[in-house]
Amino acid sequence: MRKLAAAILAAVMAFSIAACSGGDEQSTPSSAIESTTPTPAVSSTPTPTATPEPTPTATPEPSNLNPLTGLEMDETKLNRRPVAIMINNIKRALPQYGLASADIIYEVVAEGGITRLVAVMQDPENVDVVGSVRSTRSYYLDLAQGHDAILFHAGASEMAYSDISTRGVNNADGTRGGAGISQLYYRDTWRQKNLGYEHSLMTSGERIAEYLENTSYRTEHEEGYEYPVRFEAGYELDGESAKNVSVKFSSYKTGVFEYDEQGACYLVNEYGEPHIDANTGEQLAMTNVLVLEANIRMISGDAYGRMEVDLVGEGDGLLFCGGKSVKITWSKDSYTSPFTYYAEDGEEQVFRSGTSYICIIADLDNVTVG
Repeated sequence: MRKLAAAILAAVMAFSIAACSGGDEQSTPSSAIESTTPTPAVSSTPTPTATPEPTPTATPEPSNLNPLTGLEMDETKLNRRPVAIMINNIKRALPQYGLASADIIYEVVAEGGITRLVAVMQDPENVDVVGSVRSTRSYYLDLAQGHDAILFHAGASEMAYSDISTRGVNNADGTRGGAGISQLYYRDTWRQKNLGYEHSLMTSGERIAEYLENTSYRTEHEEGYEYPVRFEAGYELDGESAKNVSVKFSSYKTGVFEYDEQGACYLVNEYGEPHIDANTGEQLAMTNVLVLEANIRMISGDAYGRMEVDLVGEGDGLLFCGGKSVKITWSKDSYTSPFTYYAEDGEEQVFRSGTSYICIIADLDNVTVG
């Protein structure tokens, strides 16, 4: 009887243990859990491939750039010799005609404090009236020859006449005549009556073009010729502010150049008034203004107070462009060599594409910048 009770007690205890362990559910080994739980797939992010930068295509420089301005022009006229025209600049002789069509204007003293202008044009053909035309001096020959230009003038000092002969300067003289001169120049009757005979000699682009067609002079640059000044469109100077530039040539003449922000150019004034071209009725506007310092002195014993100006050599200068200024140097190797220009570091000076007004004076201290 005791054995039977013990057996029943043992059975009851075994059932209780089974109930605390989860009854009829089977426990799953941990190894089985690890094998059935899915392993998430590792998503690899591809390394982005850099898009190659497009190789910039250089815009080819136009092949029809005027060598005197860097601006586009008729390609058939690029290799023509320019013309250099002596223009009267005494106050009584104003207004002048044709200056707005010049690529480069030089201004230098003549005598008695007055100045003369040399208007250099690569293509004068379409200019209306040009003048009044006046006499030349030896240093004006240097300017014309530096461009391989044909010089148009009315008279000359005896020294200049001698140099024209010995140097073989190609020129069209309205005073001593020559082939085709009577068709090249004419007297403006109103100017002759009201301003004086010496202020009345005129010409025109059409007359100049006709003269050049019939002249015996070489009208094209020789092979290999190259004007050494480099232009860039929109070139900016890294210099001092220069919104107003005053250049004193003498007690008689001071030139003033006022920067116009809208036009990005210098407006020219002289004798206290805007410098007007009578062809256009507008004030002269120049992209580049240069002031070159040169040795200038009166010719000893000259009854008219004529000057000598040393342009063969080198010197200091100032360049004004875009409302700013920098110091430059210049050099000219011979009468027939062009000016070359250098920055302060000795590198070639670059100019903004456009027209240039070049003042030649004895002392840079006579330049006032505001």
